[in-house]
Amino acid sequence: MMKNFALYFFFFAAIGCTSRDKEKNPVSIKKEELVSLLADIHLSKAGAMILNASDTLGDSPQKAELLAKHHINENDYQKSMAYYGAHPEALSELYGEVIAELTRRQAEQLGKVNKVQEPKDLSNSSAH
Repeated sequence: MMKNFALYFFFFAAIGCTSRDKEKNPVSIKKEELVSLLADIHLSKAGAMILNASDTLGDSPQKAELLAKHHINENDYQKSMAYYGAHPEALSELYGEVIAELTRRQAEQLGKVNKVQEPKDLSNSSAH
């Protein structure tokens, strides 16, 4: 998963290095929501790769579902990603937050798994 992240990061950074458009930030999606969406997209891609279904969401139904879940339209998403692709420092900061969000979700899931796997308290048993 980190290998794919690095690939995407460098892809967007390369796009940013070729574009010298100094327009104002056209991003209409709140950064926090974009972080959450991108985390979901990366998790969905990872799931698809595990199932050997696909290595990209492209214009898949999963992508459409994730955009709908986050109340983001395709045009706003494309504009936002184009902006971040043209501004590598902003993209780096954004993906720093995406990594933090993925780490938080992983910790949350591990906490749930650990709770399920914890042994029951046997101190009240009458086996002694």
